[in-house]
Amino acid sequence: MIFSGDKPLFNRKYLLTLVWLLPVAILILSRLGPSADEVGKTIAPDQLWIESEKPQLTIYFSQGSGLTTKDTARQALLLEGLKLRLDDPQINELLYQQSWRVKPQSSSLYTALAISAADSIDSEALTILLELLKQPPAIDWTPIIERISAEAYLAGQNGRQRALDGLLSSSDLQLTARSYVELVDQPIHLLFQTASEPLPQSLESHTELSGLQPGKASISVRSKEASTISLWQLAAPTDSASYLAQQTLGVLISQSLAELPSTRIQQQLAPQGSLVLIETTAEAESLTAALNQVSSDSDLFNSAIDQLERRWAQAIEQNRSSWSEAILLYNLEPLSLTTAFKRLRSDSETLLQPLLQQLQQGADRRARLFNAQQG
Repeated sequence: MIFSGDKPLFNRKYLLTLVWLLPVAILILSRLGPSADEVGKTIAPDQLWIESEKPQLTIYFSQGSGLTTKDTARQALLLEGLKLRLDDPQINELLYQQSWRVKPQSSSLYTALAISAADSIDSEALTILLELLKQPPAIDWTPIIERISAEAYLAGQNGRQRALDGLLSSSDLQLTARSYVELVDQPIHLLFQTASEPLPQSLESHTELSGLQPGKASISVRSKEASTISLWQLAAPTDSASYLAQQTLGVLISQSLAELPSTRIQQQLAPQGSLVLIETTAEAESLTAALNQVSSDSDLFNSAIDQLERRWAQAIEQNRSSWSEAILLYNLEPLSLTTAFKRLRSDSETLLQPLLQQLQQGADRRARLFNAQQG
């Protein structure tokens, strides 16, 4: 299940929703797939296969934290470059020969190319396509870079966005004609959906995937709404149960903070390290007190896990391969969703208590947004 919150819901009176950041809604990359309890097979590092009568391949290009204007701009440039490359006559001829239909897609954390095929995915043709995509479009990037940079600048003028940029990254946005090559040549993930097991691909990347930036410990900016953003960085999920535990954490704290005024939560689960952001107009003492009220009561944990399991059931209804996508994107061991939830339930206190304690110890970074009308 890939949840996200590019546009979190916000209300002055109460917490409306827990927002998952990977992506705004469940990104449906396939219509056919295994049953809800089936899971894909890892055929190579960052390559997963699930059995399906309708051949499809999804190529995922990672994007970073997905929360900063820099990430958004880099994603826009990569998506623009991929679309231009797909119009290239050489790639068009390859797609025609293979009877492939390609659809670019994007979320807050990655850009993807979903390839639908009439027959099985030809390994040699896929290798050729991946190499052709790495070649930059033969264009003048100047107007595209200027447009994307201008859009990023305008987006970055929002007070909340300036705060996130300061907390998550201290580096300036620098797009160049070579940026497309660097982005498309990062480590990628492949999700195969075919009737028979495909041949694994030899994936070579020369550009390292950027992790979370150190950012600033604290920042103060003007904004339309006065509030405080608290940020915690959790360790990346190590297996399926810890992945679900971090999602359960979001359910727990959303219940605990429901009575705080004008509060919203954003949670991003990413391989480089998970982030929890809480924005509220309440005093810091009130937020701390609310977090400290979350106990390790087994009934409370079970209730939150039940709620998460219902969300997963809804996700599976919309995209039956969503659990396989999570396994692929977070480098989890290929367990079924049912087995992963069983492990979570049997070890819930061990998995959830350290996460709660980290939040209760205070934020790693904090931003104060003060009213722009005030002096």
